[in-house]
Amino acid sequence: MEKSFRDMRLSLIAILISMSVAFFTVSGCGEDGPADVDGQILPINVSMIILSPKSPAPGDTVQVTAVVTSDTLNFEFPRYSWSASGGTFLESDQLSVRWVAPQTSDIYTISVTVENSVSTSSRSVDVFVNSIEEIVSYQAGELHTTISGDSIYFLTSNRTPSHSGFRGFLINLYQRGGGVTPVTTDIDFRGLGYVFSTDRTFSAHTVETRPGGATIENPINIILDDLQTGVQEQITFDQMTPFDIRHTQYTEIVFSPDNNLIGYQVFRPFPAPGQVDTFDVAFYNRTLASEINATGSHGKFRKNFYPTFSTDGNWLLFVSNRTGQILWELYGLPVSGGTVPLDSASTVRITNTGGSISANLIPTKPLQTWNPNAIFSVLAIVDANGQLHIVDPDGPSDITVAVPDAPGELVWAPNGESLAIAATRRLYVLDFSLGQVGNVNLVKEAASGDKITDIAWSEDSDYLIYRVTRAVSCWFEFADIAGNIGLEAPVIVAPAVPIGDIEDYLGIMFTKPQWGAGGEVFLLHFDRSSPRMIKLDLTGALP
Repeated sequence: MEKSFRDMRLSLIAILISMSVAFFTVSGCGEDGPADVDGQILPINVSMIILSPKSPAPGDTVQVTAVVTSDTLNFEFPRYSWSASGGTFLESDQLSVRWVAPQTSDIYTISVTVENSVSTSSRSVDVFVNSIEEIVSYQAGELHTTISGDSIYFLTSNRTPSHSGFRGFLINLYQRGGGVTPVTTDIDFRGLGYVFSTDRTFSAHTVETRPGGATIENPINIILDDLQTGVQEQITFDQMTPFDIRHTQYTEIVFSPDNNLIGYQVFRPFPAPGQVDTFDVAFYNRTLASEINATGSHGKFRKNFYPTFSTDGNWLLFVSNRTGQILWELYGLPVSGGTVPLDSASTVRITNTGGSISANLIPTKPLQTWNPNAIFSVLAIVDANGQLHIVDPDGPSDITVAVPDAPGELVWAPNGESLAIAATRRLYVLDFSLGQVGNVNLVKEAASGDKITDIAWSEDSDYLIYRVTRAVSCWFEFADIAGNIGLEAPVIVAPAVPIGDIEDYLGIMFTKPQWGAGGEVFLLHFDRSSPRMIKLDLTGALP
């Protein structure tokens, strides 16, 4: 009875839509009101095709509806003809029809041709028949695939950040066919700010501790995790006494490309009168097992933030104020053979933005990411005014790139030839195929109020997957950037789910997807009491 009622309801909707197509006013009214069109038959147009659900599972029945428009009143019922590259139509000659998805996961094309006695109009839409598997149903978190792509590290916590008692994350490993294995298990080292080495053999994270007395700033130290042995090592230590109310904080971890140097930012408070707090860039040398303060001898220039190593390993860059005013620029120290010069005279100013690389007395962390191709080794960075820069420290050169909207997320393709740019509801791709700034192309413009985030490139740099958020729900879409499979527009590949408590995790971990081996993509959903990890199989859709 329930199914019968549903079919009756859908049939009624289809009839009402059909009637509206035949006897409707959509547009074209002049200033003197509608023209006398009694008995007139006018051209028609298929403006869109609506799918429900938008991303079906194999074997699902999808309601497919054509939206047909005309300039004004039309006095003829149109005729419909539906076709698809796979699957089966339960009816094929109505405005709204049912299509049974194939059993094989792939991208299929559904087409409709609508005609009346004076015109014919056609439209097609691509639909992904998904194959989705829930890998981790509870307490999943930030994802990092291994080099082989067959396994994936993910963070986990027994509490969400919005609940009391939350202390951070631990690392687990999911192996295809082998289940989940804990990697870091020591509760004392539960931490935040995880960063993984390029070969995925080490990670480092921060841990905040609480001294016995009252504090304003608690100590924050860095723990190095050996992901192969599970051994953890504390590599930084608080420089204050247990009785001080302000303590040393080590944050903003970054690995050098050879994974031997671990850079970080050091905050050292000086509560004595006449002294000021210092912010330095330092690094830990794994070979020497020692810490080196790269800017500690720079005299009055002790406001240095957000270190980052160039892809070729030749530069250590950071945000600094060297004028005595609130004017922030990128500066760099050359790196040679794992050695960094420690004198202030060796510091090179990399950008010349008039001090706008960042803003505020304590600078806001700029949006920045290195091109992964060591041949190019350029940095994409967005300044405090929303301007995108492509910076080459070997020049040094600073090229500004005109993007219609202020970027909110930057992700280089693995081959370094494209830069994906999310700007609120728009997704762009910057062409960098010749190692030079090319065109900025619009890939997707979502509806007003939507937001595009969590961009992830496929390993071959041909495809993108990203999250679209609308009000309290979100879904994932897939774009064919290289044009390999002929997609005219991005297609939804994971159905909408509630956004849940994703806002609680933003700022303390990444929420973007990760591509695994072949066409596998790992996603995070936040629609339950804790995050869950989903595996999406795009293998059937890729050549």
